[in-house]
Amino acid sequence: MLYYDIHTHHFRPGPDTVAIYNRIVPASGVSLPDAAEPARTAGAFSCYYSVGIHPWYIDTEETERQFSLFRDCARLPGVIAVGEGGLDKLAAAPLGLQEEVFRYQAAVAEEIRKPMIIHCVKAWGEMLALRKKLSPRMPWVIHGFRGNPVLASQLLEHGFYLSVSDRFHPGIFSEALLPRLFLETDDRETDIRAVYRKAASYFPIDEETLGLQIGENVRRVFSI
Repeated sequence: MLYYDIHTHHFRPGPDTVAIYNRIVPASGVSLPDAAEPARTAGAFSCYYSVGIHPWYIDTEETERQFSLFRDCARLPGVIAVGEGGLDKLAAAPLGLQEEVFRYQAAVAEEIRKPMIIHCVKAWGEMLALRKKLSPRMPWVIHGFRGNPVLASQLLEHGFYLSVSDRFHPGIFSEALLPRLFLETDDRETDIRAVYRKAASYFPIDEETLGLQIGENVRRVFSI
Protein backbone atom coordinates (compact mmCIF):
# COMPACT_ATOMS: atom_id res chain seq x y z
CA MET A 1 0.00 0.00 0.00
CA LEU A 2 1.00 3.63 -0.39
CA TYR A 3 1.73 5.81 2.62
CA TYR A 4 0.75 9.47 2.22
CA ASP A 5 2.64 12.12 4.19
CA ILE A 6 0.66 15.29 3.51
CA HIS A 7 3.01 17.69 5.29
CA THR A 8 6.76 17.27 5.69
CA HIS A 9 9.78 19.53 5.91
CA HIS A 10 12.14 16.73 4.85
CA PHE A 11 12.58 15.74 1.21
CA ARG A 12 12.75 11.93 1.20
CA PRO A 13 10.68 10.31 -1.57
CA GLY A 14 10.45 6.53 -1.53
CA PRO A 15 8.88 3.74 -3.57
CA ASP A 16 5.90 3.26 -1.24
CA THR A 17 5.42 6.83 0.01
CA VAL A 18 3.90 9.96 -1.46
CA ALA A 19 4.79 13.21 0.28
CA ILE A 20 3.76 16.85 0.10
CA TYR A 21 6.97 18.72 0.81
CA ASN A 22 6.42 22.08 2.50
CA ARG A 23 8.21 25.12 1.04
CA ILE A 24 8.07 28.40 2.96
CA VAL A 25 8.08 31.64 0.99
CA PRO A 26 11.02 33.50 2.57
CA ALA A 27 10.81 36.87 4.25
CA SER A 28 13.90 38.00 2.33
CA GLY A 29 15.55 37.13 -0.96
CA VAL A 30 14.04 36.83 -4.40
CA SER A 31 14.58 33.20 -5.43
CA LEU A 32 11.62 30.87 -5.81
CA PRO A 33 11.41 27.68 -3.75
CA ASP A 34 12.51 24.64 -5.76
CA ALA A 35 9.00 23.45 -6.52
CA ALA A 36 8.98 23.48 -10.31
CA GLU A 37 8.20 19.80 -10.84
CA PRO A 38 6.96 16.86 -8.77
CA ALA A 39 9.62 14.22 -8.08
CA ARG A 40 9.39 10.76 -9.60
CA THR A 41 10.20 7.39 -8.05
CA ALA A 42 9.94 4.21 -10.09
CA GLY A 43 7.95 5.97 -12.80
CA ALA A 44 5.37 7.49 -10.47
CA PHE A 45 5.19 10.84 -8.72
CA SER A 46 6.27 10.48 -5.09
CA CYS A 47 6.78 14.04 -3.94
CA TYR A 48 4.67 17.12 -4.52
CA TYR A 49 4.83 20.54 -2.88
CA SER A 50 2.87 23.03 -0.83
CA VAL A 51 3.92 26.68 -0.85
CA GLY A 52 2.84 29.34 1.60
CA ILE A 53 3.70 32.29 3.82
CA HIS A 54 4.13 30.91 7.32
CA PRO A 55 3.08 33.33 10.09
CA TRP A 56 6.59 33.08 11.60
CA TYR A 57 8.13 34.38 8.37
CA ILE A 58 5.86 37.24 7.37
CA ASP A 59 7.84 40.13 5.93
CA THR A 60 6.36 43.03 7.86
CA GLU A 61 8.30 45.57 5.77
CA GLU A 62 7.71 44.17 2.26
CA THR A 63 4.50 42.18 2.43
CA GLU A 64 3.55 43.00 -1.17
CA ARG A 65 6.88 41.59 -2.44
CA GLN A 66 6.22 38.42 -0.45
CA PHE A 67 2.68 38.22 -1.84
CA SER A 68 4.05 38.42 -5.39
CA LEU A 69 6.61 35.70 -4.76
CA PHE A 70 4.00 33.48 -3.14
CA ARG A 71 1.58 33.97 -6.03
CA ASP A 72 4.25 32.93 -8.55
CA CYS A 73 5.22 29.89 -6.48
CA ALA A 74 1.65 28.73 -5.91
CA ARG A 75 1.11 28.38 -9.66
CA LEU A 76 4.12 26.12 -10.26
CA PRO A 77 3.14 22.70 -11.67
CA GLY A 78 4.46 20.63 -8.76
CA VAL A 79 2.55 22.65 -6.17
CA ILE A 80 -0.72 20.97 -5.20
CA ALA A 81 -1.57 22.93 -2.03
CA VAL A 82 -1.28 26.39 -0.52
CA GLY A 83 0.43 26.56 2.86
CA GLU A 84 1.39 26.29 5.40
CA GLY A 85 -0.23 29.57 6.19
CA GLY A 86 -2.19 30.51 9.24
CA LEU A 87 -2.44 32.29 12.57
CA ASP A 88 -0.06 32.00 15.51
CA LYS A 89 -0.36 34.18 18.61
CA LEU A 90 3.22 33.29 19.52
CA ALA A 91 4.61 34.69 16.25
CA ALA A 92 6.25 38.13 16.08
CA ALA A 93 3.98 39.51 13.34
CA PRO A 94 0.86 41.33 14.62
CA LEU A 95 -2.26 39.17 14.49
CA GLY A 96 -4.02 41.68 12.24
CA LEU A 97 -1.23 41.38 9.67
CA GLN A 98 -1.29 37.60 9.99
CA GLU A 99 -4.99 37.65 9.17
CA GLU A 100 -4.36 39.87 6.14
CA VAL A 101 -1.68 37.48 4.87
CA PHE A 102 -3.91 34.48 5.51
CA ARG A 103 -6.85 36.02 3.68
CA TYR A 104 -4.61 36.76 0.70
CA GLN A 105 -3.43 33.14 0.55
CA ALA A 106 -6.98 31.86 0.94
CA ALA A 107 -8.09 34.02 -1.98
CA VAL A 108 -5.28 32.68 -4.17
CA ALA A 109 -6.17 29.12 -3.14
CA GLU A 110 -9.73 29.71 -4.32
CA GLU A 111 -8.54 31.29 -7.56
CA ILE A 112 -6.17 28.45 -8.49
CA ARG A 113 -8.39 25.76 -6.93
CA LYS A 114 -5.89 24.25 -4.53
CA PRO A 115 -6.53 23.22 -0.89
CA MET A 116 -4.97 25.03 2.06
CA ILE A 117 -2.68 23.52 4.69
CA ILE A 118 -3.08 25.56 7.86
CA HIS A 119 -0.88 26.30 10.87
CA CYS A 120 -2.86 27.49 13.89
CA VAL A 121 -1.55 28.17 17.40
CA LYS A 122 -3.77 29.65 20.14
CA ALA A 123 -6.01 31.35 17.55
CA TRP A 124 -8.85 28.90 17.05
CA GLY A 125 -11.62 31.45 17.55
CA GLU A 126 -10.07 33.71 14.94
CA MET A 127 -9.58 30.81 12.53
CA LEU A 128 -13.20 29.70 12.89
CA ALA A 129 -14.35 33.29 12.34
CA LEU A 130 -12.28 33.52 9.15
CA ARG A 131 -13.79 30.31 7.82
CA LYS A 132 -17.31 31.58 8.48
CA LYS A 133 -16.54 34.92 6.85
CA LEU A 134 -14.68 33.60 3.79
CA SER A 135 -16.85 30.49 3.16
CA PRO A 136 -14.12 28.76 1.12
CA ARG A 137 -14.95 26.18 -1.51
CA MET A 138 -11.50 24.61 -1.37
CA PRO A 139 -10.67 22.30 1.56
CA TRP A 140 -8.87 23.70 4.61
CA VAL A 141 -6.59 21.21 6.39
CA ILE A 142 -5.34 21.90 9.92
CA HIS A 143 -1.87 20.36 10.02
CA GLY A 144 -0.11 19.02 13.11
CA PHE A 145 -3.35 18.97 15.09
CA ARG A 146 -2.80 18.19 18.78
CA GLY A 147 -6.00 19.62 20.23
CA ASN A 148 -8.57 17.88 22.42
CA PRO A 149 -11.70 15.98 21.28
CA VAL A 150 -14.00 18.97 21.87
CA LEU A 151 -11.93 21.21 19.59
CA ALA A 152 -11.61 18.42 17.03
CA SER A 153 -15.41 18.00 16.92
CA GLN A 154 -15.90 21.75 16.56
CA LEU A 155 -13.46 21.95 13.65
CA LEU A 156 -15.02 18.96 11.91
CA GLU A 157 -18.48 20.51 12.28
CA HIS A 158 -17.19 23.61 10.49
CA GLY A 159 -15.80 21.59 7.59
CA PHE A 160 -12.09 21.44 8.40
CA TYR A 161 -9.88 18.44 7.73
CA LEU A 162 -7.36 17.42 10.41
CA SER A 163 -3.84 16.10 9.90
CA VAL A 164 -1.86 14.56 12.76
CA SER A 165 1.73 13.47 13.23
CA ASP A 166 2.94 11.06 15.92
CA ARG A 167 1.94 13.53 18.65
CA PHE A 168 -1.82 13.74 19.17
CA HIS A 169 -4.63 13.49 21.68
CA PRO A 170 -5.87 9.88 21.35
CA GLY A 171 -9.42 10.94 22.18
CA ILE A 172 -9.88 12.64 18.81
CA PHE A 173 -10.07 9.39 16.85
CA SER A 174 -13.64 8.60 15.89
CA GLU A 175 -15.68 7.33 12.97
CA ALA A 176 -16.56 10.94 12.12
CA LEU A 177 -12.87 11.83 11.79
CA LEU A 178 -11.92 9.04 9.37
CA PRO A 179 -13.14 10.70 6.12
CA ARG A 180 -11.46 13.97 7.17
CA LEU A 181 -8.17 12.59 8.48
CA PHE A 182 -4.64 12.91 7.11
CA LEU A 183 -1.28 11.83 8.51
CA GLU A 184 2.05 13.65 8.38
CA THR A 185 5.60 13.81 9.76
CA ASP A 186 5.86 17.64 9.87
CA ASP A 187 9.39 18.73 10.87
CA ARG A 188 10.25 15.49 12.68
CA GLU A 189 12.50 12.70 11.46
CA THR A 190 9.70 10.21 12.07
CA ASP A 191 8.94 7.55 9.47
CA ILE A 192 5.41 8.04 8.10
CA ARG A 193 4.86 4.28 8.44
CA ALA A 194 5.26 4.63 12.21
CA VAL A 195 2.62 7.38 12.22
CA TYR A 196 0.22 5.05 10.39
CA ARG A 197 0.87 2.25 12.87
CA LYS A 198 0.30 4.51 15.86
CA ALA A 199 -2.86 6.07 14.46
CA ALA A 200 -4.31 2.68 13.48
CA SER A 201 -3.92 1.46 17.06
CA TYR A 202 -6.62 3.93 18.15
CA PHE A 203 -9.20 2.80 15.57
CA PRO A 204 -11.16 -0.48 15.43
CA ILE A 205 -9.59 -1.09 12.00
CA ASP A 206 -6.22 -2.38 10.87
CA GLU A 207 -3.41 -0.34 9.37
CA GLU A 208 -4.19 -1.37 5.80
CA THR A 209 -7.83 -0.33 6.08
CA LEU A 210 -6.75 2.99 7.56
CA GLY A 211 -4.29 3.37 4.69
CA LEU A 212 -7.03 2.84 2.12
CA GLN A 213 -9.16 5.54 3.79
CA ILE A 214 -6.26 8.00 3.94
CA GLY A 215 -5.55 7.33 0.26
CA GLU A 216 -9.18 8.05 -0.62
CA ASN A 217 -9.05 11.30 1.39
CA VAL A 218 -5.85 12.38 -0.36
CA ARG A 219 -7.24 11.73 -3.81
CA ARG A 220 -10.44 13.63 -3.00
CA VAL A 221 -8.75 16.70 -1.50
CA PHE A 222 -5.38 16.93 -3.27
CA SER A 223 -6.38 15.33 -6.59
CA ILE A 224 -3.34 13.02 -6.78
